Amino acid sequence: MKLGLEYLKYYKVLFWKPMLYLDVSWHNFEDYLKALTRENRQDVRREMRRSIDNGVSIDQVTEFKVLSKTLSDLSYGNFLKYNKWAQRLEPRFFESLSNNAKDNTVVFLAKKKDDIIGFSLGERKDETLDMFVFGLNYKALEKNDYTYFGLVYYAPISWAIQSGLRKIYYRWGSEEAKYARGCKPELLYSFVKCHNKLVNSQIGNYLKIKKSSSSFNNT
Repeated sequence: MKLGLEYLKYYKVLFWKPMLYLDVSWHNFEDYLKALTRENRQDVRREMRRSIDNGVSIDQVTEFKVLSKTLSDLSYGNFLKYNKWAQRLEPRFFESLSNNAKDNTVVFLAKKKDDIIGFSLGERKDETLDMFVFGLNYKALEKNDYTYFGLVYYAPISWAIQSGLRKIYYRWGSEEAKYARGCKPELLYSFVKCHNKLVNSQIGNYLKIKKSSSSFNNT
């Protein structure tokens, strides 16, 4: 059910940090590279070449239920690297995806010398891919492996082009790396209505102050 425009005046609009996405408008991966700046294009080629030279391979896998424990461990290790309070995605989470959303779940697996060293996982909806989670075995990585970039960007981009997708969405963080690989910002917002009139008015005052502060800082 869509909310009519006449009702929007009763809601407060909250703007969040922009989500970054890629417009998948290329016929092949080479076209994608040509769309980047010369410097960024050279960086991507170098990273891909060194990753292969270091023995890293990345492939899409359709059967990932048997890897649920491995995927859980890898993602948890990645979460802990940046947040000591991180919560684990338990193996049953990946098992549930396999049981109930297998056709819409895309998993890329990175191996080195037959050992699994990382993965990325995206959820597909129509012509859109949401890169939801990834994990790496940092102890098994070398400086020139560039496994992160292959898992999060190059393999999904190549797959999206071949599969006829139109957009790839990424989560927050590492914005510089995302912009360098062609991402654009898309503003996220929500409509909020509090039935407590006092709280609702305070939300309105907060938003006015925030808007004024943003305008001042942007001058």
